[in-house]
Amino acid sequence: MRALLIALVLLCALPASAEDILVDAVLVVVETAPIAASQVAFERDLRKRISGPQCAESFGRLLCSGSEPLEALIFREILRQEGVARDIEVSASEGPSRLKAFVRSFGGRDGSEQFMARWHITEQDLTEFFGEIAVLDQAIEVTVGRLVRDIPEEEERRYHAENMDSIFGGRPYEDVAVIVSRQYYGFKFERTFDAWASELRSGARIRYIGRPGAR
Repeated sequence: MRALLIALVLLCALPASAEDILVDAVLVVVETAPIAASQVAFERDLRKRISGPQCAESFGRLLCSGSEPLEALIFREILRQEGVARDIEVSASEGPSRLKAFVRSFGGRDGSEQFMARWHITEQDLTEFFGEIAVLDQAIEVTVGRLVRDIPEEEERRYHAENMDSIFGGRPYEDVAVIVSRQYYGFKFERTFDAWASELRSGARIRYIGRPGAR
């Protein structure tokens, strides 16, 4: 990720003078880490490319959330600074795998090469970027998973009773217990993730300086 930021040539605002030409601007500072307009523009461009029903399966939660690009970048920076990915490992194939999915999204290598040329980045930059996102995605799965493990059966039965007709086709709990367990875990995971993410964000020091698109 840091290599990608360097490749994007993120220039912080310098003291104004007649000779200054501002090609980028810091929009937000999370603790002491700046987020620049070019990062937001890159995030927006990337998300447009990978959006679709298979996005999360190919590129993970963090790149496929419905949040605005700037807010997504802020949250990822908070995750880094909180150290949630400490001791988290993913397969070395994750970065290359996501890069391949990205290249496929263009229907051919020409389109992906034009994208990278426009942003002055390389396949190695993108591989490292996707790899770091994969680590953060896994960190979320592990951290939130610990918060929702050991779900009592009575909770699952209550969820089944409340959704027996709408989700489980009117079938009794005993007939769909495995499905109920899987569905309820996903439901509780998302609710727990939302609460956990909100708490992390509320505790972070975030200073807004500019707006996306502003010079």
